[in-house]
Amino acid sequence: MAGKNKKTAKAVGKWVAIGLACVAAVGAAFGIVKLVKGDYETLKPRDYVRYTLDDETGEADKDDKSGLTTKGFYALKNLTIELDPDAEISYQINYYDAQHNFLGVNSYDQDFTDDFAKDEIAAMEQQGAVDVRIEIIPNADEDGEIGAFEKLTYAKQLTVKVYEGKEKADEKEETEEKTDTEESGNTATE
Repeated sequence: MAGKNKKTAKAVGKWVAIGLACVAAVGAAFGIVKLVKGDYETLKPRDYVRYTLDDETGEADKDDKSGLTTKGFYALKNLTIELDPDAEISYQINYYDAQHNFLGVNSYDQDFTDDFAKDEIAAMEQQGAVDVRIEIIPNADEDGEIGAFEKLTYAKQLTVKVYEGKEKADEKEETEEKTDTEESGNTATE
């Protein structure tokens, strides 16, 4: 009888080892895919501030609270944007070169995915665009100024997926710190 229990224990141990090896292989495969594809982030309402960007310069227009703007710059490469079918907003993509010199802005009221995005990205990359800032523009905001609740409502109508590389994460952190200080009015220049 003792020999039978030993065989059963060996068989169970063997299958547990095979199961663990399979789990490790799947985990490694996901790790490789992540290395190849990079890190992606879906923007949240906290990634936006309540002001717009000037259409001529791409600079912040902090007096105009009629829209939302991303706090930082994001890579144009692999950018996807999906607009909720019942959205009460449109959006603008502000394009910048590697030194964050403003190149232009385009308005959209459709998803920024698939063939449309590929063509648009290729055209802007030819002009030197590598980074973007995204603005959310309400179609009909009653008072013309976005409040905190409206920020949540409008930001959730747009799903923005961006590539988040190491330098972009560091840069975004610096921009967020600067923007949070500016938004609260605690700057030395004001």
